[in-house]
Amino acid sequence: MMKLIVVILFAITVAITIASDDPQPTKCYHCSLIEGEICNKPDFTWLGVQSCDDIPTNKNTTDKVVCYTVTATWLGQPITERGCYYQEMEGMDLCTYFNKTEANVPFTFDYKCKLCYNDLCNGLPSR
Repeated sequence: MMKLIVVILFAITVAITIASDDPQPTKCYHCSLIEGEICNKPDFTWLGVQSCDDIPTNKNTTDKVVCYTVTATWLGQPITERGCYYQEMEGMDLCTYFNKTEANVPFTFDYKCKLCYNDLCNGLPSR
């Protein structure tokens, strides 16, 4: 009986250790085309912060979240979008999903997507 208890406690410890090694953010910088040039600039005092708990649930996702930064050139102007969303959508990692759904918008060039896994990690300059 004692061996069984030790094995169970060991399994629980391993599960907790594995879970803690997989960081995910609780908040990310958030901005989009609506904010205009502010999202492109490295001064993040004007950017909003999005709680990752506030993203809507979606049956086509995993439960893990990431911070993301998407940059592109649209109609000759640099654009940036930042936020928090699910790590996978419809069986694809988020950047692959965005590339499939957003990068093909007419007049969009130089499309790039970066993911990160800690609070406010998507605050680096976009370009």
